[in-house]
Amino acid sequence: MKTGDETFDDIYISKKTGKVVGVMYEGMDYKLVPVKQEEKNERSKAVRG
Repeated sequence: MKTGDETFDDIYISKKTGKVVGVMYEGMDYKLVPVKQEEKNERSKAVRG
């Protein structure tokens, strides 16, 4: 799956949920792990200051 220089080599989608569960980038596989909502909020607050 290449549409430009800044794309993943492949995208893995769960047959059960239909959601992206992993990607391949430059020959390496990466598993996507959900981030808890609280962690997202804390990080965005830290960035905003």
